[in-house]
Formats: sequence, C-alpha cells, structure tokens
Amino acid sequence: MNDRNLLPFAGVARGAPDPPAQSEPTFGSSGTQWTNFTYYGSGDIKTSTDPWQITATYGYNQLGQQTDRTLTVPGDDAKRTQAWGYYPDGALASRSDTAAQQPVDVIDNADTWQSSSAGTWTTVPGGTNTQGTDYRMHAAATGSSDTFSWRVLPDVAGSFDVYASCPVRTDATTAATYTINHSAGSATKTVDQKACTAASPWVSLGNYSFPNGVAKTITLAPSATGVVSADAIKLVSTNPVDNRSFTYNYDANGQQTEVKDNNPNAATDTFKVTADGLARTTKVEELKGTTSKATTDYTYDLDSNVLSTNAQRAADANTVGVTRYTGYTWDVRNLVDTVKAGSTPTSTDTWSYTYDGRGLQSTVTEPNGNLATYTYHEDGLQRILSKKTSGGQIVSSHSLDYNPDGDRSLDVEKVLQANSSAYLDLASSYSYTPSRQLAAVVKTGVDKGDSEAYEYDAARNTTTNRRRDGVDDDLRPQPPDQGGPRRDDAEPALRPVRPRQFPVRESRHRGLGLHAVHVHGLANQVAAEAEKDTSGTWKTSKSYAYGAGGENLSLVDSPVSGTTSKKSFYGTNPHGDVETLTDASTGTTTSTYRYTAYGQPDKKGTTGDDAIKDDAAQDADIVNPYRFNSARFNGATSTYDMGFREYNLGLNRFLTRDMFNGALSGLGLGSDPWNANRYVFGGGNPISRVELNGHLNATDSSGGGGVIAASLEICGPKCSAQVVRLDGMLSVVRCQLSGIGVPTRTAAERWATAASRPPLAGRYRDRNPGRWGACPLGRKVFLGEGMSRASTARRRSDSRVAVIDITG
Repeated sequence: MNDRNLLPFAGVARGAPDPPAQSEPTFGSSGTQWTNFTYYGSGDIKTSTDPWQITATYGYNQLGQQTDRTLTVPGDDAKRTQAWGYYPDGALASRSDTAAQQPVDVIDNADTWQSSSAGTWTTVPGGTNTQGTDYRMHAAATGSSDTFSWRVLPDVAGSFDVYASCPVRTDATTAATYTINHSAGSATKTVDQKACTAASPWVSLGNYSFPNGVAKTITLAPSATGVVSADAIKLVSTNPVDNRSFTYNYDANGQQTEVKDNNPNAATDTFKVTADGLARTTKVEELKGTTSKATTDYTYDLDSNVLSTNAQRAADANTVGVTRYTGYTWDVRNLVDTVKAGSTPTSTDTWSYTYDGRGLQSTVTEPNGNLATYTYHEDGLQRILSKKTSGGQIVSSHSLDYNPDGDRSLDVEKVLQANSSAYLDLASSYSYTPSRQLAAVVKTGVDKGDSEAYEYDAARNTTTNRRRDGVDDDLRPQPPDQGGPRRDDAEPALRPVRPRQFPVRESRHRGLGLHAVHVHGLANQVAAEAEKDTSGTWKTSKSYAYGAGGENLSLVDSPVSGTTSKKSFYGTNPHGDVETLTDASTGTTTSTYRYTAYGQPDKKGTTGDDAIKDDAAQDADIVNPYRFNSARFNGATSTYDMGFREYNLGLNRFLTRDMFNGALSGLGLGSDPWNANRYVFGGGNPISRVELNGHLNATDSSGGGGVIAASLEICGPKCSAQVVRLDGMLSVVRCQLSGIGVPTRTAAERWATAASRPPLAGRYRDRNPGRWGACPLGRKVFLGEGMSRASTARRRSDSRVAVIDITG
C-alpha cells in the first residue's frame, strides 16, 4: 500500500500525544510539505501553519468550546476572524465572521492550469521568497519575444491590488515589465525585482478591475538588464465587504426559537422557529424587521413522521411570490408511502413507494405513470434498477455486479435517448487499486464514450486522467475554459462562505436581471428561482419538488423570455447522479446525463435540453442545475455546490479549505483512512462513495428510499460512525473509536431527518443523556438532515441540529 500520511508525535505528557506536524496531502512536489501545530497545555490546538504559511490561531473557553479562530496569510495581507459566544449552559449565543479584504488569490508558476510560458524559462527549485517549491527564470535578453503568463479569474468581479513575488537574486533585473490585461483594457508596469528581500517578498503592480467569468492575463517579458523571475501573482480584493454576525435565542427547554442576522443589508434578518410540546418544529417565519417575508408550516402524525410542509413567500418589490406544498403518507413500518408535491395542497403530483421485507425500496410510481423497480443482492447492494413508461417502454435500466470488497465492478446500462426512440447502450467495468481507489473504467458498447484510467500520488491526488478511445492519450486534469480553479488551499479561508445555518434567500446577477433563489423552510432545498424579464418584472423561472429523502422529484422550467413552462421528473443512476429528465405527460426522456467517474460531463451520453454544444455561453445556460452527486451545478464555472465547499470537476477535488467548525477538523480529514487527502472526492473512490456535504463522504449503500439494511458508513474527521437510514432518517449504530459502542435509537426516538422531516430546532438535548455517554469525550457523531444518498447535509450544531458534540 503506497498511501502515506505522516504524523510525527510530540513527546508530551498527556494521555495521547498530539502530532506537531502533518504531511500535507495536497502537494505532489518533491520533498515533504508539512502543516505544523502548536498546543495549549490542555492539548487543544493553539495554532496551525500550512505549507503556504497560512496561520490559523484558535481560542477556547473554560469548557473547551471554540471561541475564536483567526486565519492570517503571509505578510498580514488579509485576515479572517470568526468568533463564537455561548450561554452558561453551553448553547450557542452568537457567532460572527469578520473578513477584512475579500478573496485573496495567489496564482503560482507551478499551477499549470493557470500559467503558461513561451520560450526558454528555466525552473529553479527553492530560493528565498519562493512561493511554493520553485520558480521560473529567464536570462537577460534584448528584444526577446518570450513571455510568462498567469491566468486571472477572481471569484468575484471588482477591483484588486495586484502583487508579484520575486525570489531574492543578486543578478535580478531592476526593470521587469509586466503587462496587466484587465476589465478596462491593458496596462504596463515596470518594477525593480532586485528590491525584493526576505522581509518584502512582494512588489506592487497597481490596482486594477477584473471581471468574474472571463479570464484575463498578466504577462512578464524578459529584461535586457538582468534575470527576470516568474513566481507568483497575488490579487487582494479592495471591494467593500459586509461583516457577518448572528445571535441565537432559546426557550426554557433549550429549543432554538430565533436566529437574528445582524447584517443591516440582509434581505431577511430574523428567523423565528415555533415548536410543539414534543419539540417538533411546527412553523418557521422569516422577517425583515417586523414584516413577515415568508413562512413554512409543518404537521406530523402520531409517530412524529411529517405529514406536510407548506412554504409561502409573498411577492414584494424584490421578488415574485412563491408557494410550495409537500404532503406525505406513511406505512405501518414508518416508511414513506406517498409523496404529494406542488404549488398548493390542491395542485400536486403524486409519487407512490413500495418496499420489500427488508425495508428496501422496491418500486416508485411517478405521476406520469413511469414505474421504477429495484432488486437487490443478498447483502442489500443494488442488483437491477429499471424504469419503464406506462406503456412498457424502457426509460433506463442498470444491471450491477460487485467485487468481494463491495465496490461496483460492472454496470450494464441502457438509457432512452432524449426525444428519440434510440437507446444509449453502455457497459462499464471498474477496477481498483489495493487501497480501493478507482483505477480504471473500461467502457464497451455502441455509445460507450471514452474509457478512463486514473493514477494517484502517495497523497491520493489524481496525477493522471487517461481517456482512451482507440488511442492512449495521457492528460493531466485540466479545467474547462470557463471558471478555472484556484491553486489548492492558497488563500481558502479568506474566500466568502455563504451562510448555511438557516434558510436564506440567495441572489446573484444572471442574464437580464437579478436572479433570486428561494430556500424551503429549515431545509437546504431550493424551492424556486425567479428572474426579471426584459421589462423588469419578476417571474418564476424554475421550481422544484423533493422526496422524503431529499431526492429531486420534479423540475418546472419556465424561461422568463418565453410563454410556456415544461414540467419534468427526475431519474437517477445507481450512484445517485441525475441521469434522466422525463416528460410529465408521455414519460419519455427530454434530457439525459452521463458523467465520468469524477463527474465531468460525458458528451456522448448527455442529450436533449442540456446537450453539450462546445460553446461556453450556451453550455453555461442550463435547464437542469442538478447533476453529478445530485448536487447543484454552475455551468459558468463548471463547479458543484457540495455544501461546505465547491467541487471542481476538472481536478477531481475540492480546492478550498474545509471550514467546518473545530480546530481539529482539518487534521482529522487528513488522518482519516478513507479521506487521507482533505480535498479529493470520495477518498479516491467516486463509484462506491458519495459526497454528503463537502465535509463528509459516505458509502453509497443504494438502498432506495427505505431502511438501509447495510449501514451507511459516515467518514468524519473525528468519528467514523455507522448509521441506519430510515426513510431518510438517521440512527447512530456506533461511534467507531476504540470499539466503543453507542446504543441504537429506536424509530420513535428518531430526531433528525432529511427533507421529509425538519430537525428539532436548537441544540440537541437527549431525553436520556446517558445513552451517549459511551462515546469518548470531545468526539463528534455526525448526524443530520440531508445525509441521505447523494444529498447534502449543511446544518451544523451552531444552528440546526446536525452535529452532536459529546463533551461530557
């Protein structure tokens, strides 16, 4: 086994010594890269400094709760300070996020996807002031046409201070010429690279404006007076930013009753939660001041299964009105029997479900008459998935087999091509490394697309993506032109993080006007999207319905420039990726989607409304935003919103730091045996594992919508827990640390769900605290809404119950 994760330990006298340093798994360079830690006397982490010299400093109260975290980049160019306050009983009272400058982007010469050279540029390892492990240099030359370029694509549009790093050299030029292409044109800046010292590693190139979504370049030319060094370019945003702060209130029983957003520009600044006598959320109200903006009501049966959710938002000057109703019925085993979803209780579509004796989903009948059937192997893994129209025409089918480790070895699929009677036939066979990383996907069939092969370094980074279609092409993972990635974790903590602690309305510019996204109650589900048309009138552009496990059920696409709407129903493949959209009347496919193992679109299998046109503008304008891992896809940047982080499908990994609360989170992710790399998707096995939220990944037990007989394994940074999912609800089986078990909670005691049931508001307070006493102190059991197959769980213990801190 060639995977290495080095953890040297300090010889300190406290039960279990802590590692002073950890090898950084995101570097495939020569030499070992380290993240270094210092500790308080209690053993809590005091500081951590990563290979890019980003320092995180942590503070705690007397109960060991984290009170502050400050991240600083080299040179104090930018800081981000997060703070948490607590009530005497330990409940979260407040949190704030004070960001100085907005995103800091550092583009290194080694970032081959964002840098390029023409002519003779020599690679020089090491050196003083070097960003990363090396830099490029060009000897003095007169009239040379050689160039070195950095590709600039900030996360947000605006103005930026631009800096260039220059390693210390005695033969450096005093006249290095940079050409900066920016929003308003281009500018030339000549700087003295000999002025760079160990204390002053950066020289200013000035302040410029850059767009978002359109790449610009900064180019360095050789000098006649000395050596020029091409190392890194840094962009520091000078755009004004809003600091964020929130306060939380609870009732006498510890149930969260209110969340206040103290940002004066917030569209909604108060979220009020009402619970019944059984601590079940019955109403969530969103307000701006004293004006109610939206409400979501919940009802339950005697077993506390959700019977209905009814979300309503009135129209105002900023958006169109939105209503969304979902009703549920349950069988005697508390498995969802029917789901009715629509704009109102009297205008719904109905999905019906049946299960086998093990509680595994057997059939799903869709409103258009399509029937999906599921059969399973003896161990509960899926065997055959098939969907047919009411007339018996096959819409999609998958026949699956597995190796002795439970990893999928074969998938024979047949999918009805969009708006056609022809089929897309494909057989995929999978092989794995000894450590169960995906090694190859061999595809056969008329519509097979390219076979795939992957190679990894010792840190589990994907070093080679090999696509084969007649010839053997060796390709480094490259991003699409639109939305290229950042260097891994360069300034990740300083990028804006959208709040996920409670329902919010996200707004962004797209097309002709403001684009508003409305989130459903306590869930993280988008209920509707609205846009302004050419006359400035708000119109609903898309609306969605979801099932009991949070799975996508339907999409209504209503282009604001058109006069008609089109309703489609979702279908997924064995991994939980969206595979088909079917017509609401005929049941035949209107769109099909196929992916490579790590989520890149497969052009051969992507047909219909979202067919790949190889035109950046057209491919960015998508009908269905839910794709790989059933996550939301951004066509303009070619990234997936996985929850805590965005996933870049060009490099098979996350490119930003995991900001889940807790000083040990990053260390735990780096030492977990499945996800030793903190950034790779699914621990290097995207076939058998799904991403839950950008922070956790899990085995794809593929149990449909019922009870999963084979436990769903959750790999977290501190605790690998096994859970049983009951119609999207989670029960802990055990906390896998030192073999210490946690008793299973009964169905009647289930406390959290996916979309089918809102979580109890407030911090978790077990009616029988002793039940959790067996888990080691300080460990976390990761539960929470949305943690069903290929859906996301974004709630945290500081707002909605999703994480239980076991602190004794």
